[in-house]
Amino acid sequence: MIIPKNKNFQKNETSRTKDDEIKEKSVIRSMIPIIGTIVVLIVAIGITDIFFK
Repeated sequence: MIIPKNKNFQKNETSRTKDDEIKEKSVIRSMIPIIGTIVVLIVAIGITDIFFK
């Protein structure tokens, strides 16, 4: 059990920065549609406020 844990630990240490960069990029890409929907909702609410006033 100890040897594979050490091997995995070394692999994680060497590829940690690349994995973090990939995770950050994927998080940003997954946040873009959420931000887009929020912006669309705000714009839609603003347009409805203008039309119904």
